[in-house]
Amino acid sequence: MQVLMTEAAFERQGERLRAIKPDADFVLVTAAEAFSLNDKPLAQDDVNPEVVWLTADSWQANLQKTLVGVIRRSRPKWVQAHTAGLDDRPMFRSMMANGARVTKNAAQAVPMAEYVMAHALSLILPIDAQREAQAERKWQETFYNEVNRTRWGLIGWGEVGQEIATRALAFGAKVSGFRRTPGPDKVIGQTNALADLPKFLPNLDIVVLALPSTAETRKVANAEFFAAMKTGSILINVARGALIDHEALRAGLEANKPARAVLDVFETEPLPEDSWIWDHPKVRMSAHTSWKGDGNAQRMDDRFVENFRRFVAGESMLNEADPREAGL
Repeated sequence: MQVLMTEAAFERQGERLRAIKPDADFVLVTAAEAFSLNDKPLAQDDVNPEVVWLTADSWQANLQKTLVGVIRRSRPKWVQAHTAGLDDRPMFRSMMANGARVTKNAAQAVPMAEYVMAHALSLILPIDAQREAQAERKWQETFYNEVNRTRWGLIGWGEVGQEIATRALAFGAKVSGFRRTPGPDKVIGQTNALADLPKFLPNLDIVVLALPSTAETRKVANAEFFAAMKTGSILINVARGALIDHEALRAGLEANKPARAVLDVFETEPLPEDSWIWDHPKVRMSAHTSWKGDGNAQRMDDRFVENFRRFVAGESMLNEADPREAGL
């Protein structure tokens, strides 16, 4: 079995991987279009991996093109992506069309859930009003809604949605999850269909977008969506900018449906300087940074090692992608 990854990834986790599959050939990308096996150069024609690990460091070192090139020339059985979603990308569509299983990375779910909770709590609780009173030296009581009385709708029920739900439930909030195919769930008991959103939106205080951008989900947050939202509610998007019709959002904000929006992702990134979003008083925005927690690297490595163990053992792997996510 050939397993392809960057040299840096093997330096971090090679010992653990060899313990799982001692007889595997770990082929390393050492530079653009350069490979090695057992510390010796390996010809490109001899690189034919069964497993490919696409790591974040491969992007940073400009080696992703080399790894993807190998995938296109060969027929790996399994590719571990470093991204949380596939978003109908041609690269992943091609992999899966050629028979490769693709597992997504959920390391980012933890910091993304913390980002959502931090913004939601700071908007539910009157922190801004208290800070303003302090600045003006006013002894002023601030009445507020209790978090435990809020209703949350998590649109997208992957690991990001589940991590958010776990934290919101700890505060006593009521949580509803929405996904393509509803069913029993270990976190909240039962998930709901995306098609049922309209009947839930009027009662939701916090609405979080945490689903991939596909032909089915693009502009899911449109004029009808905002018209159905509860007055005074909060919208948070940590998924993809294409999920929102931003002009419809602007109209929704004027109608207080939602009253506030937290946006971490946009259709065009970086966000153009002339965008209305920068200055809107009801919008908080950040530069696609909700996922940048300091624990990601270790979680990403741990996830691949565990999935490698499962792959070798013939067990189901964690967070395997549905072909529909790649547009198939």
